[in-house]
Amino acid sequence: MGWMPLPMLIGRLNQTLRGWCAYFRHGHPHRVFYRLDGYLLQRLWRHLRRRSQRRYRTPANETLDAHLQRHGLQFLMDFRSPVHASR
Repeated sequence: MGWMPLPMLIGRLNQTLRGWCAYFRHGHPHRVFYRLDGYLLQRLWRHLRRRSQRRYRTPANETLDAHLQRHGLQFLMDFRSPVHASR
């Protein structure tokens, strides 16, 4: 996936995260979602650092998670709305 532009990679990742969240969000998954968001950031950072010989740098004064969210990444904690919110 090193050849894939970052917005396309994040789009495919969001599809997977939405499906995973819809399947596993029943019950109380907040602690697990929080830990998985941390793991997701770690893996994306490692992927971005290794996909080129030049270091990947986030823009100045911007954290990695803010940078990735600006590109469209949705964290699992963003999906934590109740399952039956329409009732």
